[in-house]
Amino acid sequence: MAEARIAVGHALIRHGPDWARISGEVLHQLVQGRLVSPVLALQTARNLAAAGGLLEARRVLSELICDVEVPDGHRYKVATVLLMVDLACGPNTLADLHHMTSDRSLSEHTRNWATYAADCIRGGVRAPDGPPPGSWLHS
Repeated sequence: MAEARIAVGHALIRHGPDWARISGEVLHQLVQGRLVSPVLALQTARNLAAAGGLLEARRVLSELICDVEVPDGHRYKVATVLLMVDLACGPNTLADLHHMTSDRSLSEHTRNWATYAADCIRGGVRAPDGPPPGSWLHS
């Protein structure tokens, strides 16, 4: 049943960006209820963002990042997509990365990567000859 709702959401997205909000709401409900696989949710969130549903995509990605049932490798991919969807790296994206830095259900490598990403957001893009963030050595 969840896959059918995802398929309908995809069809709505193809009809224009006005439908992105509705599709995003459906996807968010499915992700919250753990009724759809993380891989399918990630793929759908990407499509949603590409169709202009950036806020809806960010909500879904945030939900996946914080879900300890989602495997480490998928949560890392979700976080990288979130960074691409939220180019301004707003406070919610930064909060999601901070959550990842202390989430013991993630591997040390993923936590270190999240620390590095958060440091880069706070410090901005550095000059190629400038010093890297302190977390660089751990990521």
